Amino acid sequence: MKRLKLTLSLIIAVTMMAMCPQTMLADVVEVSTADELSAAIDQGGSIKFTADISISDYLEPEKDVDLDLNGHTLTLTSNDNCFMFRCATTNTLKNGTITSASCKNFICSNNTLGEPIVNLENLTLTSTSTAGWIKLIYAFAGTFNINNCTFSNTSDYSYCIYSTYATVNISNSDFTCSYEVFGIENGTLNLLGGVKVTTTQPYECIYGGSLSIINIKGTCDMVCGSALTVYMIKSRNVLSLAYGYKFVDGDGNDVNIIKEDDYLRNEGSLKELKVVVDEDEVDACAQGNHTMEHTEGVAATCTTAGTSEYYYCATCKRYYTDAEGVTLYENKLWPLFYKTIAALGHDYNTSGVCTRCGKSAPSLVEGDNTVTLAAISSSVRTSASDFNLYRFVAPGDGTLTVSSSGSEDTYGALFNADKSTMLTYSDDDGDGGNFQFSYDVTKGTVYYIGARAYYADTELTGYTITVSGTWPKDVTVDAFTLNDGDDYKAKRESIGGSSGSITVTDFTYSRTFANTTYNALYVPFTMQYSDWSGKADVYKLLNIFENDNDDNGTIDEWVLKVVKLKDGESIKANTPYVIKPKATGVMTISLSNVALASAEENSVWCASTDYKFTITGNYNAAKTIAADSYFFISGDGYLQYAASDAALKSQRWYMGIHDKETDDLVAPSTFNPGVSAGAKAVRIVCDEDDATGIEEMQSVKSAMQNWYNLNGQRISAPLKGINIINGKKVLVK
Repeated sequence: MKRLKLTLSLIIAVTMMAMCPQTMLADVVEVSTADELSAAIDQGGSIKFTADISISDYLEPEKDVDLDLNGHTLTLTSNDNCFMFRCATTNTLKNGTITSASCKNFICSNNTLGEPIVNLENLTLTSTSTAGWIKLIYAFAGTFNINNCTFSNTSDYSYCIYSTYATVNISNSDFTCSYEVFGIENGTLNLLGGVKVTTTQPYECIYGGSLSIINIKGTCDMVCGSALTVYMIKSRNVLSLAYGYKFVDGDGNDVNIIKEDDYLRNEGSLKELKVVVDEDEVDACAQGNHTMEHTEGVAATCTTAGTSEYYYCATCKRYYTDAEGVTLYENKLWPLFYKTIAALGHDYNTSGVCTRCGKSAPSLVEGDNTVTLAAISSSVRTSASDFNLYRFVAPGDGTLTVSSSGSEDTYGALFNADKSTMLTYSDDDGDGGNFQFSYDVTKGTVYYIGARAYYADTELTGYTITVSGTWPKDVTVDAFTLNDGDDYKAKRESIGGSSGSITVTDFTYSRTFANTTYNALYVPFTMQYSDWSGKADVYKLLNIFENDNDDNGTIDEWVLKVVKLKDGESIKANTPYVIKPKATGVMTISLSNVALASAEENSVWCASTDYKFTITGNYNAAKTIAADSYFFISGDGYLQYAASDAALKSQRWYMGIHDKETDDLVAPSTFNPGVSAGAKAVRIVCDEDDATGIEEMQSVKSAMQNWYNLNGQRISAPLKGINIINGKKVLVK
């Protein structure tokens, strides 16, 4: 009965497949043109050539593809890439020839959208280009499985396979190249048996970078076709030979692998190096019957490499992690690797002290720094541990620029204080192979500048790293004179830039007075009122009032109220004042250790019901006051406006009237204070008796005035008598 049910099920399944071939079996799309091939690649699935095809664009499968060349040839006419695999897909290319006289990289991968799997079966890949630096496979990510393939690439300085971060598995395949046949920078190469590698020039057949892993797990034949002998295999990192195999030369003599100058390589320079079955090797001992020799390990430090503990059995000639022989180091070449614990490197905290050894981090200063860039074992350049680190505290807000200079290829980066984030990096943005990067930094913030040789295990002695920045520079000058009318912005920049602190040891200020009435004063340094030593009276600004002197409802005049400073009070930098000299002519003041302020043209303001009055300082020697726009203090001590453009000297201030709602500047001529252009428009009044009850003028960012009479009723402007202004009683005469 069970047999009957099984047979019936099988009959039903076969019948359904026959009735619905489109749903039960995967479709095979046949292609004979480049357009058909491109469209089929986009759709994914099984594809079969029915003719030779030539393509000029690269193909980028985003779905699983099984591409059967069916004995035909795919010719690549582009000078860039052909196949680009960058998705987490499984792809097979098989049964045909891929050739090009121009293509730079035949088959490429990266992990932009995942780790691809690429299977190459029964393929011939041939480059006839003479351009140089051609790669038949450029494997940046994923896994490549190569079986029963033939690769030929005779272009200068070219590779059959160049791998960074990918895993490449090869069996039963033949490779011929003019340069390094396999260039494995950071990835893994597994030679599984039946592999023949030929270089036509005196270069390594197999080269491994500082993070490469080269595993030889089967027979292999490496041949140099030139007249010279070479190191057939050379690796900066792991070279693994499976138990049961050995290296021999072309005559069958045993060849040792040695470590020299941080490289693992075959001993001697050869024309041929083979991996063959070691007939003399003893099978592993039964558990517990090993004859163990113990080698102690040494812990790595910040600056010195460590060694791993291991056990060697003299009977079976194998290496173990434990005395009982339970866990095997699966590498016949283990003695070359037991010193593989890299130096830990310093772990600097935000204070610049190593958490492991207590050493302080080296630092870089502005200008040229001569350093020794120690060798870094890692070829990866993504974390702080991959660099020589230098602590840097930003002296100000601005753009930090760091560059190296020398004849070697360097790589630089910038990290945050805890080194968890790479903020920016640079490879060859400087001169030649040097790095240069820029980054906006914040004053007082700790950063770590990372620098290294581009290639791992390379030390650079006496290298120069230059640090510069756009942040304000603090300077001290012996002497500085600011004369009446000087363009302060220009003079400041001439001695210390537009920002940053400037301290003057011997400072001289001179002012020329043509009259003994009120004058505008606006200076870029703080001084004491007593510094004038009786030469002039200085007044701070209090408020502006609109007066209706005849009580007819029309404003008759504006009044700028000021109050005289007293001994012990300061004249603040970048603040408008009124000054009244005791005599005409040039007055000179000499001060010591003066801090020059930035050339800021600040404003203060006050307001009535409808208008806002803004007083702004000036440091421009060529300032022009446009006609009918602003008020300035005239020679008779009043504020007036001009009917035509007028010049305003530096170290003065001017006043504008703005609509309170829109903040638009209002032309003085539109008012009705009973004055014309050039007349005495605003009277300056010093009322020392009322000073204690009057608020000072507000900065531009302050709140507006609130005016009330004694009955608590809001008024548009102060009246004669007692007013309440911002909650305080004020007497207005």
